[in-house]
Amino acid sequence: MYFQLLGSNNRFVLDKISLVVEYYCLMKRILFVFSLLLLVLDGFGQQILRWPGDANNNGVVNHFDLLHVARAFGQMGSPDSTINGFFADTIQAWQGVFPSGLNMGYADCDGNGVVNELDTSQIYQFWGMTHQPVTPDTTLQGLVAGPGIQFSIGTDTVPEGSLVTLPIVVGSPNNGVINLHGLAFSLNYDTAFVVESSFTFTPNPQWLGQGLGILRPLMYIANHSSAQLRYDISLSRTDTMDVSGWGEIGYVSFFMEDNLIGSPIGNSTDITIDQIQAVGYDQQYVPLASQTSTFHLINSVQRIHQSELKIYPNPTRNYIDIEISDALIEKVELFNMLGQKWDLTVSPRGKVELPAFSSGLYLISVETNRGMVLKKLEINR
Repeated sequence: MYFQLLGSNNRFVLDKISLVVEYYCLMKRILFVFSLLLLVLDGFGQQILRWPGDANNNGVVNHFDLLHVARAFGQMGSPDSTINGFFADTIQAWQGVFPSGLNMGYADCDGNGVVNELDTSQIYQFWGMTHQPVTPDTTLQGLVAGPGIQFSIGTDTVPEGSLVTLPIVVGSPNNGVINLHGLAFSLNYDTAFVVESSFTFTPNPQWLGQGLGILRPLMYIANHSSAQLRYDISLSRTDTMDVSGWGEIGYVSFFMEDNLIGSPIGNSTDITIDQIQAVGYDQQYVPLASQTSTFHLINSVQRIHQSELKIYPNPTRNYIDIEISDALIEKVELFNMLGQKWDLTVSPRGKVELPAFSSGLYLISVETNRGMVLKKLEINR
């Protein structure tokens, strides 16, 4: 009987211990969930100071910001529609963060509550604006022996006054990149040889946009910086995938100046790709070597000095008048910065109508019986 009662007591004690253990585990789960809830509520309560266009919050609005916009593409959070000029807005912190720990709310450059292609408009609008503190953007120069970014040049000899279009290639068949999601870089040039502000960039998604058999569109921005005499470019995927290997990422076009042959400055010029920031989806830096390309100019046609040609008004809206001394005008062509060409009709008095051309910078080519001359023309609608 004694042993029988002792066995019953043991079972009773074990049942009690089991209940205590279950209760303890349940309380731990409740405390864990409660702690997570406190963290979430604390996140909702935090605020950040966001400057429009400064997606990486380093104090400068430029092409590097696009890489953060593309990385946060599709993220949603607290909207703020009060953006009116380059002023800081205090907003609720978003739940998403970048691998660096930076809040993704900074990437909502236009304040509409979602990160998408519309945010690039604020980067363009406030390009070059700064606020304190300023932290320089990180660039990583790869080794010469490693993969690089370069022009694919068929010939390095180009006619003066001509339109030059060059593919930009990342990596090579024997030296590809690994895990690339996006990149930003600059083209540095000499305005004595290259027409200032004549650069344009067209992305090519055939390689960088590949993924699981689907060609994905690329997000990109490109803008000319007059102060530094450079053309800044940034492009990126907007999904969670990286690409590896090599391929063309796009095409850059620009106009060479004319009337350079025989001048004291010589007949060759360099265009350098540098200030490179290439990253994977994890925002780890991908080293890429930079490149300098030299172009030699040749005089393919007889030239008339620009001072002999008068085009007015410039800027213009609907028409121009052309005057040139001791020459007969034979042909007039208009080029936009994409290289598109239009043949223009000239009246006997030298008047040229400009119907339906959009605002922007153009180049006008005037051919005469004495030769040809090229000049910039600005159209303002």
